[in-house]
Amino acid sequence: MTTESEARALTIAQLVDRFAALGAEFEDDRSPARQVRVSPRPPAADAFMQELGTVGRELQRRGDGEAMRPLFESASLPVRLLTALAMTGRAPELAAFSLIAPTTGLTDDQARDLIIRTTSTDLDPSDLSGLTADDLVARFVDYALRNFVATRFFNIWDNQPAIDISNRIIEEICDVLLALKAKEALARLLTFLDHPNVAVRTWAAKATLGVDEARALKVLQQLAASADICGQAEAKRALRKWADKGRVIYGLTEARPRAAPPA
Repeated sequence: MTTESEARALTIAQLVDRFAALGAEFEDDRSPARQVRVSPRPPAADAFMQELGTVGRELQRRGDGEAMRPLFESASLPVRLLTALAMTGRAPELAAFSLIAPTTGLTDDQARDLIIRTTSTDLDPSDLSGLTADDLVARFVDYALRNFVATRFFNIWDNQPAIDISNRIIEEICDVLLALKAKEALARLLTFLDHPNVAVRTWAAKATLGVDEARALKVLQQLAASADICGQAEAKRALRKWADKGRVIYGLTEARPRAAPPA
């Protein structure tokens, strides 16, 4: 495992190579990287995350856009995700051009604008009362894409401003969904079950379980079996909630009554 003193002694090229090797382990089913979300986390997975953090912090300290280009242009999606998470503040255009655009269905310019909108998200609740169903649907897509950016590229573990933005985005999505339900317009979201972005698909599936359960469940099951770590975890959580309670997002469907205990 690379220690902090060893990381400081590495050249930028060596750090890039090591970071790429660590990121690529997320694609190996046998790697400890695939167990980082297991609770309690196995020691090997904990050691892996410590090394990933050590190398990533040293890259943040010394790296620049050009030095990091091999990571941004990696053929490995996990490597690109981890690089964008670590370096969005240092090289936001590379992050937008190399990763966000192809995973959102947006152009490079639109992806750059999305980063700006996400980082400048208003933390105060929005007034949705005057919005039409069309307005709400457009807002749903916008905030689902912001959720994608926040969960993949922000430090939402120990950076409080990033955590606040991420939480506000989720609150806004839920408020929009409740407003669509009030207008009997949740079915409008079925069209987004095929959206190119995983976060839009995930939120659309969770929102339409009470509209077209079969189609929504199929999407969530596909996401739960996908290689996207965040999407996989969110889909599995949604499937468990639906199976246990018949409700994933509070207020969209009535919770399933608890089964009576055996006599």
